Amino acid sequence: MTGYKKRTVILVISLIALLGLAGCGQSGGNGSGKNLTKEQKIDKGLDAFYNLDDGKVQIEVKTDYIRHQPSEGQKAEGFNKYSYKGTFEMGPVRARGKLNYANDSKKGSREIYGTDGAEYKKEKGDKAWKQDIYTSKWRNQPTGFNRDFIAFLQTKKKDITVKEDKKTYTLRYETTDIKLQDENVDLFFGAMFRPIIVSSSTDTGKMVAELTVSKEDNKPLSFKYTCNYDSSSVSGKFKGVAKYSDQNTGVRVEEPKGIDKAKGY
Repeated sequence: MTGYKKRTVILVISLIALLGLAGCGQSGGNGSGKNLTKEQKIDKGLDAFYNLDDGKVQIEVKTDYIRHQPSEGQKAEGFNKYSYKGTFEMGPVRARGKLNYANDSKKGSREIYGTDGAEYKKEKGDKAWKQDIYTSKWRNQPTGFNRDFIAFLQTKKKDITVKEDKKTYTLRYETTDIKLQDENVDLFFGAMFRPIIVSSSTDTGKMVAELTVSKEDNKPLSFKYTCNYDSSSVSGKFKGVAKYSDQNTGVRVEEPKGIDKAKGY
């Protein structure tokens, strides 16, 4: 009888231990982003963004620039502004939504539909879709960030800092390497309409990426870029923010009618 009681106690303790391990292994749940080390926050935060499969996104981007040598009749100061709302899938990439845009000379709006290998648009007032036939823009679909950029950050963990408040933590990566930014301009900025162009002729420039994650359930909440650069011809500063909702809830991007008849532009 005594042996039976001992075995029963051992089984109960083992069951409790297994349940505890199962709970620790879950990626979501209350408090799953709390009480973590810096290294754990970096790992969980990058994983959260890399594993973001679908959802809704709202992107706000503005670039202000100053031309140091404006042409005759050209303004010295200018800007580009984008405001976008849409849905997305990350693998393979599909994105669809509405874009409002403005600069110092015009403004307008268009519908956008994109995939891994094609980009389509329909300007306000147009009846038919048009396709960009000159270049494959699989990194330039409006998802807010590229998965390849997250894979890049996986190799830069030692350069990532972490800040937090009661409900979120944010991973921050900064670089002033102009060559790195030039060679990876689509990778870094493409999913936010490539709002800034850094080239080898740029004298100085700093790029900062900030990835914010919920402590409660490790959901990706926002992706923010800030960047400034100076060259002999132009100086620029931009800020881009992508905010996410309905993350990983099975959102699907439907192909618009008329895409099969789209003409090139």
